[in-house]
Amino acid sequence: MRVTLDGEPVAHEAQSGETLSALLAAIASRQASDRRLVSVRVNGQLLQDEELSRRLAQPVAGDDTIELGSADARGVVADALREAALHLSESQLARDDLVDLLTSGRMSEAAPRLAEALACWQVCQRTLVEASAFLGRDLTSWAHEDRALGERLRGLADKLRELRDAVEARDWVLVTDLVQYEMSDLASAWRGALTSLADTLGEPSL
Repeated sequence: MRVTLDGEPVAHEAQSGETLSALLAAIASRQASDRRLVSVRVNGQLLQDEELSRRLAQPVAGDDTIELGSADARGVVADALREAALHLSESQLARDDLVDLLTSGRMSEAAPRLAEALACWQVCQRTLVEASAFLGRDLTSWAHEDRALGERLRGLADKLRELRDAVEARDWVLVTDLVQYEMSDLASAWRGALTSLADTLGEPSL
Protein backbone atom coordinates (compact mmCIF):
# COMPACT_ATOMS: atom_id res chain seq x y z
CA MET A 1 0.00 0.00 0.00
CA ARG A 2 1.23 3.48 -0.86
CA VAL A 3 0.04 6.38 1.30
CA THR A 4 0.87 10.03 0.67
CA LEU A 5 -0.06 13.17 2.58
CA ASP A 6 0.09 16.45 0.68
CA GLY A 7 2.20 14.69 -1.95
CA GLU A 8 4.74 13.28 0.50
CA PRO A 9 5.06 9.53 1.28
CA VAL A 10 3.77 8.50 4.70
CA ALA A 11 5.03 5.41 6.50
CA HIS A 12 2.06 3.30 7.52
CA GLU A 13 2.06 -0.36 8.47
CA ALA A 14 -1.40 -1.57 7.50
CA GLN A 15 -3.10 -4.16 9.69
CA SER A 16 -4.94 -7.12 8.20
CA GLY A 17 -8.45 -6.06 7.26
CA GLU A 18 -7.78 -2.42 8.17
CA THR A 19 -10.59 -0.17 7.00
CA LEU A 20 -10.15 3.15 5.26
CA SER A 21 -11.65 4.81 8.35
CA ALA A 22 -9.00 3.25 10.62
CA LEU A 23 -6.22 4.26 8.25
CA LEU A 24 -7.43 7.88 8.16
CA ALA A 25 -7.69 7.96 11.95
CA ALA A 26 -4.13 6.69 12.26
CA ILE A 27 -2.77 9.31 9.87
CA ALA A 28 -4.83 12.11 11.46
CA SER A 29 -3.53 11.22 14.92
CA ARG A 30 0.02 11.95 13.76
CA GLN A 31 -0.81 15.35 12.31
CA ALA A 32 -0.17 18.69 13.99
CA SER A 33 -3.11 19.86 16.09
CA ASP A 34 -3.88 22.71 13.68
CA ARG A 35 -4.14 20.47 10.58
CA ARG A 36 -7.09 18.42 9.34
CA LEU A 37 -7.51 15.90 6.54
CA VAL A 38 -9.67 17.50 3.86
CA SER A 39 -9.39 15.20 0.83
CA VAL A 40 -9.10 11.47 0.17
CA ARG A 41 -8.23 9.77 -3.10
CA VAL A 42 -8.10 6.01 -3.54
CA ASN A 43 -6.40 4.80 -6.68
CA GLY A 44 -6.87 8.23 -8.23
CA GLN A 45 -10.57 8.54 -7.38
CA LEU A 46 -11.55 11.50 -5.21
CA LEU A 47 -13.98 10.30 -2.55
CA GLN A 48 -16.67 12.73 -1.47
CA ASP A 49 -19.95 12.73 0.41
CA GLU A 50 -21.87 9.46 0.03
CA GLU A 51 -19.06 7.67 -1.76
CA LEU A 52 -16.62 8.55 1.01
CA SER A 53 -19.10 7.44 3.68
CA ARG A 54 -19.59 4.13 1.87
CA ARG A 55 -15.87 3.46 1.46
CA LEU A 56 -14.87 4.31 5.05
CA ALA A 57 -16.10 0.97 6.39
CA GLN A 58 -14.42 -1.05 3.64
CA PRO A 59 -10.95 -2.59 4.03
CA VAL A 60 -8.07 -1.14 2.05
CA ALA A 61 -6.09 -3.44 -0.20
CA GLY A 62 -2.34 -3.97 -0.16
CA ASP A 63 -1.96 -2.57 -3.67
CA ASP A 64 -4.12 0.54 -3.07
CA THR A 65 -2.72 4.03 -3.46
CA ILE A 66 -4.15 6.40 -0.86
CA GLU A 67 -3.57 10.11 -1.50
CA LEU A 68 -4.53 12.42 1.35
CA GLY A 69 -4.69 16.19 1.49
CA SER A 70 -4.63 18.36 4.57
CA ALA A 71 -5.24 22.02 5.34
CA ASP A 72 -5.00 24.48 8.19
CA ALA A 73 -8.15 23.88 10.24
CA ARG A 74 -8.81 27.51 11.04
CA GLY A 75 -8.35 28.50 7.41
CA VAL A 76 -10.89 25.90 6.29
CA VAL A 77 -13.43 27.13 8.85
CA ALA A 78 -12.80 30.78 7.98
CA ASP A 79 -13.52 30.05 4.30
CA ALA A 80 -16.74 28.22 5.21
CA LEU A 81 -17.90 31.13 7.39
CA ARG A 82 -17.18 33.66 4.65
CA GLU A 83 -19.11 31.52 2.17
CA ALA A 84 -22.09 31.44 4.54
CA ALA A 85 -21.90 35.23 4.88
CA LEU A 86 -21.82 35.50 1.08
CA HIS A 87 -24.96 33.35 0.83
CA LEU A 88 -26.68 35.77 3.20
CA SER A 89 -25.66 38.69 1.01
CA GLU A 90 -27.05 36.96 -2.07
CA SER A 91 -30.25 36.18 -0.19
CA GLN A 92 -30.59 39.86 0.71
CA LEU A 93 -30.30 40.82 -2.94
CA ALA A 94 -33.38 38.68 -3.65
CA ARG A 95 -35.31 40.07 -0.66
CA ASP A 96 -36.90 42.99 -2.51
CA ASP A 97 -38.26 40.67 -5.21
CA LEU A 98 -39.69 38.39 -2.51
CA VAL A 99 -41.34 41.31 -0.72
CA ASP A 100 -42.87 42.49 -4.03
CA LEU A 101 -44.30 39.03 -4.65
CA LEU A 102 -45.75 38.86 -1.13
CA THR A 103 -47.30 42.32 -1.20
CA SER A 104 -48.84 41.68 -4.62
CA GLY A 105 -50.37 38.41 -3.44
CA ARG A 106 -48.39 36.21 -5.84
CA MET A 107 -47.94 33.47 -3.28
CA SER A 108 -47.29 30.66 -5.73
CA GLU A 109 -44.21 32.56 -6.93
CA ALA A 110 -43.24 33.75 -3.45
CA ALA A 111 -43.30 30.28 -1.85
CA PRO A 112 -40.13 28.87 -3.52
CA ARG A 113 -38.27 32.15 -2.90
CA LEU A 114 -39.23 32.00 0.76
CA ALA A 115 -38.07 28.38 0.96
CA GLU A 116 -34.71 29.41 -0.52
CA ALA A 117 -34.35 32.15 2.10
CA LEU A 118 -35.08 29.71 4.91
CA ALA A 119 -32.62 27.20 3.47
CA CYS A 120 -29.94 29.89 3.52
CA TRP A 121 -30.48 30.36 7.25
CA GLN A 122 -30.30 26.62 7.80
CA VAL A 123 -26.93 26.60 6.01
CA CYS A 124 -25.66 29.31 8.36
CA GLN A 125 -26.75 27.37 11.43
CA ARG A 126 -25.27 24.10 10.13
CA THR A 127 -22.01 25.82 9.15
CA LEU A 128 -21.50 27.12 12.67
CA VAL A 129 -22.24 23.72 14.23
CA GLU A 130 -19.96 21.88 11.80
CA ALA A 131 -17.21 24.50 12.21
CA SER A 132 -17.24 23.96 15.97
CA ALA A 133 -16.96 20.19 15.50
CA PHE A 134 -14.20 20.57 12.91
CA LEU A 135 -12.09 22.75 15.21
CA GLY A 136 -12.98 20.80 18.33
CA ARG A 137 -14.10 23.93 20.14
CA ASP A 138 -17.40 25.66 20.85
CA LEU A 139 -17.56 28.70 18.58
CA THR A 140 -20.99 29.66 19.91
CA SER A 141 -19.29 31.17 22.95
CA TRP A 142 -17.47 33.70 20.73
CA ALA A 143 -18.99 37.19 20.99
CA HIS A 144 -19.51 39.82 18.31
CA GLU A 145 -20.66 43.28 19.37
CA ASP A 146 -21.20 42.01 22.93
CA ARG A 147 -23.51 39.15 21.88
CA ALA A 148 -22.33 35.54 21.91
CA LEU A 149 -23.07 33.53 18.78
CA GLY A 150 -25.02 31.07 20.93
CA GLU A 151 -27.36 33.88 21.97
CA ARG A 152 -27.64 34.96 18.35
CA LEU A 153 -28.50 31.39 17.35
CA ARG A 154 -31.31 31.25 19.91
CA GLY A 155 -32.65 34.57 18.68
CA LEU A 156 -32.50 33.35 15.09
CA ALA A 157 -34.32 30.12 15.99
CA ASP A 158 -37.08 32.13 17.70
CA LYS A 159 -37.49 34.41 14.67
CA LEU A 160 -37.55 31.48 12.23
CA ARG A 161 -40.27 29.82 14.33
CA GLU A 162 -42.27 33.04 14.23
CA LEU A 163 -41.88 33.16 10.46
CA ARG A 164 -42.87 29.50 10.12
CA ASP A 165 -45.95 30.02 12.29
CA ALA A 166 -46.96 33.06 10.23
CA VAL A 167 -46.64 31.06 7.01
CA GLU A 168 -48.70 28.18 8.43
CA ALA A 169 -51.35 30.67 9.57
CA ARG A 170 -51.24 32.27 6.11
CA ASP A 171 -50.70 35.63 7.76
CA TRP A 172 -49.01 37.17 4.75
CA VAL A 173 -48.93 40.66 6.24
CA LEU A 174 -46.82 39.37 9.13
CA VAL A 175 -44.70 37.23 6.80
CA THR A 176 -43.98 40.30 4.67
CA ASP A 177 -43.06 42.41 7.70
CA LEU A 178 -40.76 39.72 9.06
CA VAL A 179 -38.99 39.26 5.71
CA GLN A 180 -38.71 42.96 4.93
CA TYR A 181 -37.60 44.23 8.31
CA GLU A 182 -36.67 41.75 11.02
CA MET A 183 -35.05 39.07 8.86
CA SER A 184 -33.23 41.80 6.96
CA ASP A 185 -31.77 43.18 10.19
CA LEU A 186 -30.84 39.66 11.28
CA ALA A 187 -29.08 39.03 7.98
CA SER A 188 -26.98 42.18 8.36
CA ALA A 189 -26.04 41.26 11.92
CA TRP A 190 -25.16 37.68 10.99
CA ARG A 191 -23.08 38.73 7.99
CA GLY A 192 -21.05 40.95 10.28
CA ALA A 193 -20.69 38.27 12.95
CA LEU A 194 -19.66 35.49 10.55
CA THR A 195 -17.20 37.70 8.69
CA SER A 196 -15.70 38.99 11.92
CA LEU A 197 -15.28 35.47 13.27
CA ALA A 198 -13.65 34.38 10.01
CA ASP A 199 -11.20 37.26 10.27
CA THR A 200 -10.49 36.51 13.92
CA LEU A 201 -9.67 32.89 13.15
CA GLY A 202 -6.55 34.15 11.43
CA GLU A 203 -5.27 35.59 14.67
CA PRO A 204 -3.04 33.32 16.79
CA SER A 205 -4.74 34.53 19.97
CA LEU A 206 -8.13 32.94 19.17
